[in-house]
Amino acid sequence: MSSSIHNNEVISSFNIDSSFNCLQSLYFSSIQPDVLNSLLPKLIGLPNFFSLTIDTWNTLNDLINIYRLIFDLPKLKYIRFTAMEPELINVTVSLEIAHNKQFTFIKHLIIDHPCSFNELFTILSYTPEICRFSYMHKMNNSVNIGILSPILLSNLTHLSIWGLPT
Repeated sequence: MSSSIHNNEVISSFNIDSSFNCLQSLYFSSIQPDVLNSLLPKLIGLPNFFSLTIDTWNTLNDLINIYRLIFDLPKLKYIRFTAMEPELINVTVSLEIAHNKQFTFIKHLIIDHPCSFNELFTILSYTPEICRFSYMHKMNNSVNIGILSPILLSNLTHLSIWGLPT
């Protein structure tokens, strides 16, 4: 049994409840998607949980459910989400555009996986308070301008975009 599997078993058996009311930050390294899917809902009720770093390295391609769970965390201000190996560029985030009640208070977002402009605009629709933003763009990916609605990012102070060939 590899240490990654062992660590995921330990994490999945960990019971996060109201006794963790001082927990502010978590870092998940090489976490499996099923473990992440079971743990993220447990963080919703934590009053001081502000920072989340996720590294799934080569464990999933469709990130829609993970992003939904992240956007449900009411106190989250910082998220760094890594979900790829350099050879894996077929990661997708097929979320729907956010509605008024779906907004988050995330201020610093780092997307460390390939993301098309259409996916980017959808993700940003959930984060109107964003101040610092960094993401990896899928190069040679067509943009359907007709479906993109303007997004006001009045708090944005730092922006970093880097391209990844597809």
